[in-house]
Amino acid sequence: LINHAHIKMGITIKVLLAVVVASSITTAAPPRQNFLLEIYPNGTFEIGFRINWITPGFWFRSGPIFVTDGDERYSTEDGSLLLKTFQEYNSNLDPFGQYTAWEYTWVNKQNSILLHTEVMKFYGENPIVLFRSYAGKDWINTAGQPTGISCSFPSLIPLDSSAYSGDRGWMTYSGNMGAKTKFGPLNSVDEVYGSIDGGFPVIFFDKQQLNTLVVSPSNNFMNFNQDTWKSNKNQNVIGFGPIAALNKVPSGTMFEVMLYAGSGIVDTVLEWGGLMRAYTKKDQTYRAKDYSINNLGYWTDNGACYYYYTGDYANYEDAMVAVKEYADKEGIPFKYLQIDSWWYFKGTSNGVKNWTAMPSIFPNGIEAVVKQTGWPIVAHNRYWANNTDYATQNGGKFDFVIEGTLGLPVPGNGFWDFLLSQAKSQWGLMVYEQDWLDYVGSYLPATYKLFDLAKDWLEEMGKGAYDNGLTIQYCMAWPKHYLQSLLIDVVTQIRVSDDYQPGNTQWNIGDTVILAEALGLSAFKDTFHTETSQTKCKFTKPEPYPELETVSACLAGGPIGPGDSIPDMNKTLIMSTCMQDGRLLKATRPAMSHDFTIIQRALSSGDIKGQFWVSYSIVSGHLYYFVLGVNIEDLFTLKLSDLPTPSDVKPPSKYMAFTPTFGESVAATQNISSSFHISSCGEADYQYWSLAPVVNTNLTLLGEVGKVVSLSTTRFSSIAYSDNNDKITVIITGAQSETVYIAAAVGGDSIADVKYYKCVVGSTGTATLVIPEGSCM
Repeated sequence: LINHAHIKMGITIKVLLAVVVASSITTAAPPRQNFLLEIYPNGTFEIGFRINWITPGFWFRSGPIFVTDGDERYSTEDGSLLLKTFQEYNSNLDPFGQYTAWEYTWVNKQNSILLHTEVMKFYGENPIVLFRSYAGKDWINTAGQPTGISCSFPSLIPLDSSAYSGDRGWMTYSGNMGAKTKFGPLNSVDEVYGSIDGGFPVIFFDKQQLNTLVVSPSNNFMNFNQDTWKSNKNQNVIGFGPIAALNKVPSGTMFEVMLYAGSGIVDTVLEWGGLMRAYTKKDQTYRAKDYSINNLGYWTDNGACYYYYTGDYANYEDAMVAVKEYADKEGIPFKYLQIDSWWYFKGTSNGVKNWTAMPSIFPNGIEAVVKQTGWPIVAHNRYWANNTDYATQNGGKFDFVIEGTLGLPVPGNGFWDFLLSQAKSQWGLMVYEQDWLDYVGSYLPATYKLFDLAKDWLEEMGKGAYDNGLTIQYCMAWPKHYLQSLLIDVVTQIRVSDDYQPGNTQWNIGDTVILAEALGLSAFKDTFHTETSQTKCKFTKPEPYPELETVSACLAGGPIGPGDSIPDMNKTLIMSTCMQDGRLLKATRPAMSHDFTIIQRALSSGDIKGQFWVSYSIVSGHLYYFVLGVNIEDLFTLKLSDLPTPSDVKPPSKYMAFTPTFGESVAATQNISSSFHISSCGEADYQYWSLAPVVNTNLTLLGEVGKVVSLSTTRFSSIAYSDNNDKITVIITGAQSETVYIAAAVGGDSIADVKYYKCVVGSTGTATLVIPEGSCM
């Protein structure tokens, strides 16, 4: 394996290379052929997959439907909710196409209409079912709790099946950052996390064929809940519907749940997310152009050295200008600055009283720092205090909802345009970071009692950012906030980890990146230290694994923002994530947990125990993989067919595996044939591999030396092999006059000569390198 940590530039060293040969891949029937949905006129249904693509195998049947109105609960289970009418029809819905629908009307014993339901089965390439429920009248709730639901449709009851016994599981997301994933076998569906802070989406899967169902709300995200309970027959039931605590659900309101079927757990979640983005028309151009996602930043949030601490400097103006000067001297290209909660005025319970800079923090205002550094600003905000200066209740200009110690601007009063336009024009705001989303949702009851208040609050915030050319990062978000971001184009990024502290395990983000990427959000790991020891730092505990922190942050695919103090910035690690000018080096697909690790945690079955993530880059049709293993308990064997393969890319028959770590020389490693081994490891000795496609056994482009992502789509714009495969022409991008070091293997399949090529980027920002001759133009 080539160890980038130990590469010496400009010399040729003979090494032993690991070569992976593609094994045969079993082709399953397409999900649309496997998926089963049976609809019955009495309002019930069954869902499942064919076993071995032939025999029907149902996973769920429909559970009881219920509606709560006032103090009464009407349910099909006890006969208090009755089916009145049923009809079947065909129609079309963009972007999913043709469907058949089954529509039902439900009444109470007095024949008053309470509920309309609809099941829509689509017949295109994607196996999609939409479940819709419509309020037949105003549903008034007086005693509902935020943990439950006031109406359930659909309700799902897992079915026992000897063919699937013990081999079906579930996964879901919960808690702040969406980072608390839960897993279990299907017969433990009563343990699926519900309530306002979790339970979306719910992912069901089997072990044998990796048939997968993703179930989630597809509208009304902030008003939705998921709940589990026992039926009258003591069966587990999982249901979806409006938050039970909502005071009123207006007549005609539609709640919609999407069920999507696919093959492969992670792939199906990503496909579901793509459909959700298409359905909600989420515009990804704002994410693609977000400066803070594409460039290296300097962060000062919790865990960073200058978090409520300025070291030897009198104030934050002096400290941040000193960081800029030190970084410039060392050649570290920070391109923006994040300022955290330490900069603004606090009120009751440390809520925000006034979102302007305290003179003790920035004596000459934030604009003075912007002027001296040239850095645009990512600015943190938290919850509003009940005594905020902006509220009319306190003499301000804007109406707020005030409850307990908290406040929330009333939608429609122009508050967000006022706040964000001032911040942008006066002191260079670029990204608005809304933190403490979970705290607002938990401790300001109006957000779960007043229909659409939480949605309108977030959408007005988004409109204020859009109107002022800003983007938004969500922090401490629940899964429903992830979903709500589908309706707000300028929400481009989201924190996917708990707060960083030196030595904690918040680098472990492989699960949450799946959800973020599916919904079109760049995943931010949070700040980190790149040196083990920091001499002038708020946090004195050493960081034992700065390399792992760097790799995790880079593979996440979102913003990267070290939080080191002066002078303890590890330039080698920082520069392994970016170009000379600070542009981040990213893969096409960020690193995510592998299906095998999800199965292991759900069913306690499988070869991989630990964290195992996979990422890849595609350039000119060439597919490069990056795999990370941490805390692997036992050695396991990985086949090439176990790696995700994009449908439009044909992988080669062989791959060359090497280790893109940090250092100055090349290490000899294992020789691999049809599969390769991932050794047991911890955090200090984590396993990180790059797999380069072998197009020609005598000439293989490995990638850029000394970078976490050795083959980045940011750096490499074209890779072309000659007709007789005797040379490779590579077009690279970089800063003017930047020197890029690229490695290629020249030789046989097992022992090869690795050569390093130095190429200097010209004034156009590009260069063309020809291998093996080494010409650079």
